Amino acid sequence: ELESHGAEVWVHDPMVEKEQLERLGLKIAADPFASYRGNRREGYDAVILAVLHQQFREKEKEAYLALLKDEGAPGVLVDLKGALPLTEREKLGILYWSL
Repeated sequence: ELESHGAEVWVHDPMVEKEQLERLGLKIAADPFASYRGNRREGYDAVILAVLHQQFREKEKEAYLALLKDEGAPGVLVDLKGALPLTEREKLGILYWSL
């Protein structure tokens, strides 16, 4: 549905076979955390954390924040499972939503 609103959607799920994602017509992102070194970088307008695989639970909150673009406009972090409770300070400069 995001694509119907003009969004370019990429998926990273290490627990699902690449072929399965391709059959669903999804664009596969290489590991977005691979270049994380503790600093924000060119990245995504939005990140949606939808599943709590162990690999995702083990990541630092800062790693998720670093995935967001830092170009003046706030990035969007959607945490469907409430796994990344951010402090008010950590929320500065981003739009954060959680269940």
